[in-house]
Amino acid sequence: MDKIEIVEITLRSMSLGLCIFGSAFLLLDRRLRRAAWGLALFFLLSAVDQADSLINMWEGYEQFLWFGGLTLFSSMLYGPA
Repeated sequence: MDKIEIVEITLRSMSLGLCIFGSAFLLLDRRLRRAAWGLALFFLLSAVDQADSLINMWEGYEQFLWFGGLTLFSSMLYGPA
């Protein structure tokens, strides 16, 4: 494993944790729940994308076959961006 791959795995894992924590924070705060549901959904979609890239790096699609179907819907919800 190269040093660049270790850095990439570290950054993707940190981004995954940040997206999950950010969406949970936005959805659990009663003052922000109604206003920030779109941002929380974007964070959840970003977390799915980061998890997909980590599974792809570790070649784990054989264990997580259902995750491929989940990523199809997440790319549709991202929109044209």
